[in-house]
Amino acid sequence: MLSKIIRRLLLATTLVSSVQLQAQIAPQTINGPKPPIFLLEDQAYGVHEKQKMDIYLPSFPINTKNRPAILMVHGGAWTLGDKTDAISISNKLTRWVPNGIIFASTNYRSILNAKPNRQARDVAKAMALIQRKMKAWGGDPSNVILMGHSSGAYLASLLAANPGIAYEEGAKPWLATIAVNPIALDTIDLMENDSNYAERDAFGRDHNYWASVSPLHILQESSTPVLFVCSTTESPDNCASSETFKLKANEYARTTEIIKVALDESDMIDSLGLSSQYTNVVEGFIYDLFKKNPVNQK
Repeated sequence: MLSKIIRRLLLATTLVSSVQLQAQIAPQTINGPKPPIFLLEDQAYGVHEKQKMDIYLPSFPINTKNRPAILMVHGGAWTLGDKTDAISISNKLTRWVPNGIIFASTNYRSILNAKPNRQARDVAKAMALIQRKMKAWGGDPSNVILMGHSSGAYLASLLAANPGIAYEEGAKPWLATIAVNPIALDTIDLMENDSNYAERDAFGRDHNYWASVSPLHILQESSTPVLFVCSTTESPDNCASSETFKLKANEYARTTEIIKVALDESDMIDSLGLSSQYTNVVEGFIYDLFKKNPVNQK
């Protein structure tokens, strides 16, 4: 049976195209004070000090087998950023957790300690831990959404392109990947033509390494859908690389959607969770997949 929580959160949705997606969605109406959020802080998924995440749980009684979870991967040029960054979590917590959705925000090792391919494995380990806990929290491992921003979106996209990397770290198939401002989807093209100092620090000069960590070039068959949110005002043009990824994904019959927004890099992630068509469309993408998940139809 479809989760009552998701029914209340997302009333109806229509996805129409990769350029102009539309949805009619409304959050649950809560009369009186919103229920408190229960925080599990600094949950370790590894031994390094950065291999920790914060998990935000709805405080009301668990009454569903299908509760979804969102795992947020912050940006910061593979070096900076933190799981507590307000732009990554604040508006999402306010909108989603009171409506029964589990929200987690993870740190990962910086490039001082781990190259991007190892950082992606950190994210996979964090997701595997979330999935192992889902049944105890009233959810299902298959209802986890992996979400990332900027360099965090790159890490999420790398796992989406080749889920086998995540499976090697103990993760199971997840519901979807949402990449907000996905940089370096075509790592080779970026490094050859338009890289900045942070990207050169992250990816170095080895062309073979670029190919091994380029989401576009390691793309595999997978049933896990991907949603890219790209900016029409930012440079380099991540919408173009998102379109290229989608074209190649079509060859594998992979579901890939693209939302194009006229927002800068910070606003793209900060405003997600505010009442807007942008938030509605992202929720619509999630809801559509949630309905189709066989686990949620029992």
